[in-house]
Amino acid sequence: MLYSKGLPTIILLLLIFVSCSNDSQKTTEIHTSELPLIELDHQFTITEPDDIYFLQISGVKSDSQGRIYLPDQQALSVHLFDQDGSYIKSIGREGSGPGEFQSLVRIFIDQQDRLVTFDVRQARNTIFVETNDGWEPEQIFMIEGQRYGIESMDIDDNVILRQSPPQSPEPGAFWYEHELSAGNLETGLNQENVLRFKEMGHLVLDSGVMRGIPFGRTTILSTIQNGNIYLVWNEQFELAIYDAKMTLVDSLSVPIPNQPVSNEERNDALDRLGSEFRSLGREHIQGTKPVVNAMFIDINENIWLQTNDSPEYLILDNEGSPAGSFDLEEDLRLVHVDENRLYALKIGDGGYEVHVFGFRL
Repeated sequence: MLYSKGLPTIILLLLIFVSCSNDSQKTTEIHTSELPLIELDHQFTITEPDDIYFLQISGVKSDSQGRIYLPDQQALSVHLFDQDGSYIKSIGREGSGPGEFQSLVRIFIDQQDRLVTFDVRQARNTIFVETNDGWEPEQIFMIEGQRYGIESMDIDDNVILRQSPPQSPEPGAFWYEHELSAGNLETGLNQENVLRFKEMGHLVLDSGVMRGIPFGRTTILSTIQNGNIYLVWNEQFELAIYDAKMTLVDSLSVPIPNQPVSNEERNDALDRLGSEFRSLGREHIQGTKPVVNAMFIDINENIWLQTNDSPEYLILDNEGSPAGSFDLEEDLRLVHVDENRLYALKIGDGGYEVHVFGFRL
């Protein structure tokens, strides 16, 4: 759910784009079982290298050379591997000095293969560059008094900044609010361009204890190396695309249907909430599932979606037309896609593994 303060034209343009897109798109619902299956070629698996322990791998990124970056939120390092999955080095460590972290919330790889990291405890963004001596901090970027983290960055150092203002959840159903703002590494924050969105629906007791709303809706956000950012409220697939100056540049409306929640799924979800939340859960549980649960954009601007359909994954081209579908093994979860490979994370008793697959659309 997107809304703005200081940018009414963005929402007006969004409505115009979506309206035009709705008229031009085919109205036939997309079912993944009716699409061609994309063949995946398992290339290799990344596991813990000698003397390195994966403590909390939060995702995967890759750069123009095919190198692979694994941010470890607990180890406070970014583990770097070459395009064949061989370990190169770990960037960063615990501390408060340059190139050190007290937390590691997210990373971004820009078009110049710079590594951008955000440390929320220090409210600090660090831009690392590769030198003859390894990876060194080139710039520290901070907004005084704010906890803005860089979400994406373009070739001209325009950045989209994200933060979550302090909020006090009310009992009942509550959605956290986040905001995106435009900025630049040299000139700082542009306070005129702010886009607010809701995310992470929760059920809240009077005691302040929270549980996620079963089958609840949320805003899904994804980025691409050119700095563009993609946003969709997953009640339906109406996608808004912004550049790194927070200008709305495109939108897509695609007829992906909501899948029904069966009685068995409903009862299982309420049981998982526990007795304290059951009454709130019955009141706010959804009768259908979100159209998508995750979204990834490859370098060619194809859109990769995790759905509740079967097969589970749907690929759209950059005009919103379906290109194919596929499934992963049950214990694998898609976390990143680049030009010709996708990356799936496995978390199990043996720790963390990253499975790398080749594909051809």
